[in-house]
Amino acid sequence: MKSKPRLDRLDLKILEALQSDGRQPVQALAERVALSASGCHSRLKRLEGSGVISGYIADVRLQALGPSLITFAEVTLANHRPTDFDGFERVVADVPEIVEAYQGAGQFDYLIKVVTRDVEAYRAVTDALLAKDVGILQIKSTLVMKHAKRFAGMPLAAIAD
Repeated sequence: MKSKPRLDRLDLKILEALQSDGRQPVQALAERVALSASGCHSRLKRLEGSGVISGYIADVRLQALGPSLITFAEVTLANHRPTDFDGFERVVADVPEIVEAYQGAGQFDYLIKVVTRDVEAYRAVTDALLAKDVGILQIKSTLVMKHAKRFAGMPLAAIAD
């Protein structure tokens, strides 16, 4: 297991800048955080190598592609053995419409985020999950009416040491 990398204020500035624009050239990033291009590149490679930066993705606006439905579902399993959790997570990993899944503690076992074309497609996803027989006791769904705040990056300053 890798040790936790030590991050300084310049590392945090680089991470914050990349969260707002992950495609900016190293030279522009260096200017934005007041470093030389070579110094910025070295820090960037260290952040990638240590796993702090795990990859780069595009922020796709679903509305530009056509109608879509985002649904959050609370999933409760019938049993709580490690094998039950593992089985559920293996199934969820293979469903492309399930874009995020969190195991929690409380009134349900998992919170999943599902993106589909419409309600009928969402029902097909839940029907397929139930058909996998991974011990799902209950699924409670909440349809998203409006995306009130878009993800704009992690609150790095609030959580970094």
